[in-house]
Amino acid sequence: MELKPKNFSGSKPSKRDFHNWHNKIVQVYYLLNQTVYFEVRGEQLVLKEGQNSFSETTTRLDRSLNEKYQYFVKQTVVKTLGFELHHVVPLAWSENIHHFKMLDKWENMVYIDAFSHAKITQNKNRNVVLEVVKDDITLTDHSDSEVYLKYKENILYKPTNKDTMRDYNNELLNTVK
Repeated sequence: MELKPKNFSGSKPSKRDFHNWHNKIVQVYYLLNQTVYFEVRGEQLVLKEGQNSFSETTTRLDRSLNEKYQYFVKQTVVKTLGFELHHVVPLAWSENIHHFKMLDKWENMVYIDAFSHAKITQNKNRNVVLEVVKDDITLTDHSDSEVYLKYKENILYKPTNKDTMRDYNNELLNTVK
């Protein structure tokens, strides 16, 4: 049954109860999604397995499709030919499931052109320091090798999110060393 009020026949007080129930469910899903053990994919709740999970068997951690989706929603960007989604701080830097989940967030992603992505890859993904220059973004490594991403030309994102992305990048770099 879809959670839509038109599908629920009942009195107005009963419909209010329905909305209260729906809001509580949404809140529970949101809270579970914040843990390292669960991932919410649309209306599905998925239990993740890994080294630090409930199960003793270790499994390969996959990138979150939800976070990829969240990037496109939050940045109001559509998929564009020649552009690729890139994790600023690479997932390979994660030492445990908690770090992995922190790194696999939309705030740690940029949608950049394939040429810029190749330059970062050739530099062994060391360009992890995100800095903002007006609406453009630079990704530098600790030896000042810079990849300059010009807004709408090399990077697609919503400029109002630039401070959020920069602050999250600083937080990540201080946490994952």
